[in-house]
Amino acid sequence: MLKTSEYFNTLCKLLDKHHIRYCVAFGTLLGIVRENGFLKHDLKDLDFMIYDRIWLDCKRWADFLLEAKSLGITIECVADARYFCLWKGDVHADFHLLEDRIDHYCVTVTSKRYAFPRNIYEINKIEFNGTTTYVPRYAEDILTLLYGDWREKKTSGWGNPNANFVDNYEKIEYKYIISVEK
Repeated sequence: MLKTSEYFNTLCKLLDKHHIRYCVAFGTLLGIVRENGFLKHDLKDLDFMIYDRIWLDCKRWADFLLEAKSLGITIECVADARYFCLWKGDVHADFHLLEDRIDHYCVTVTSKRYAFPRNIYEINKIEFNGTTTYVPRYAEDILTLLYGDWREKKTSGWGNPNANFVDNYEKIEYKYIISVEK
């Protein structure tokens, strides 16, 4: 049986090898920040954000996906190419496209589209699980936007009812924006 930690390390190294800008997200981010590990109830699910400008480099993506396939990884694309999943054994890694907008980023998760201030996804390089990976600079703020009180362990009822969806992104508090990229 494939260990989540081994698969995580393989994917991080593969993403770095192909110069694909990414960061961990959702349950994987929550586990790293709160538990300094993987969430026990989420061991078969890894989450990553991929920056949409990467998609423009078709050769880099093709090389990444071909090498993933050569490692026995199954590729599944869903949600209008805003999301794809890489399976190996019984562990899957969800890759969510972080869409760059003029003044914010959008990400689709299941049927919901979230909006975040642009600079909330500046990334920091960290060592985790014996490998180098990337986390959002404002990880705690992102977790609060997504989950509300994420510091408390819950077994159900996750999600922030006040999360910023695209249809009300104008209401996002922009206190985390330091500068706007051109």
